[in-house]
Amino acid sequence: MDIFLQTNRRKIRRILIRSSLIIFSFILTVFLITNFKNSVPDLKTIILILFFGCIFFPAVLMFFSLLIWTKVQNRKQRAFENLELTKIGFVDKEINKERFWKLIENIKTRKVDNYVINANLSETHPNQLEIQIPLKWRQVDKNEFAVLESEFKSQNIELQIGCIVKLFSIKKLLATKDSAKFNKDILEFISLTKQKGFDPEL
Repeated sequence: MDIFLQTNRRKIRRILIRSSLIIFSFILTVFLITNFKNSVPDLKTIILILFFGCIFFPAVLMFFSLLIWTKVQNRKQRAFENLELTKIGFVDKEINKERFWKLIENIKTRKVDNYVINANLSETHPNQLEIQIPLKWRQVDKNEFAVLESEFKSQNIELQIGCIVKLFSIKKLLATKDSAKFNKDILEFISLTKQKGFDPEL
C-alpha cells in the first residue's frame, strides 16, 4: 500500500477533486431546477447532501478501489516474481500515467527486433499471463481477419485494435518453471507476427 500511495498520491487527489466537482455540478443543477419549482430543501438538508455526495461517497468509492487495486497488484507482483521474468530480459514499466480514471500500474516489458513485448495479467482471464505486442496500424479486411482469427484461436492468440495478444496459463508456466521454453514461445509469437505482415509500433 505504501508503494501504491507514493506512486499514485497526486492521481488519487486529482480523481477525488474532479469526482467531487462532477457530483457538485450535478447537485447544483438539481437545486437550480427545483428552485424554479419553489421546492428548495432547507439548509441542513443541503449541507448533508453536499457532504455525502461530494466528500463521503467519492472517498468511500476511492477506498474500495484502492483495496481492489492493491489485491490485484500484489497478485500480479507475486506472479512476476514466481515466473522469474527478469531472467528472460523483462524489466519494470509503469502504465496508465496519462489515463484519467485509471491508477498507475507496473507491468513487465522487453524489446526484441524493435517489437515491444508487454507482460501483464489479463483483465478478462485473471489466471492468464497476457503477452501483448503493440503493432503499427494496417488495413485488415473481413476475409483476412476471419482467416487470422481462425488460425490464432487454437494458439490462444487474439488480434486486437493496435496490438496482438497471446495468453499463457500461469499455472502451467509455474508448473514447468522453464524460462528457456517460455522465452522460445515468445520468440515464436514474434516470428508469427512478422510472418503475418504486422510491423512493430513506431
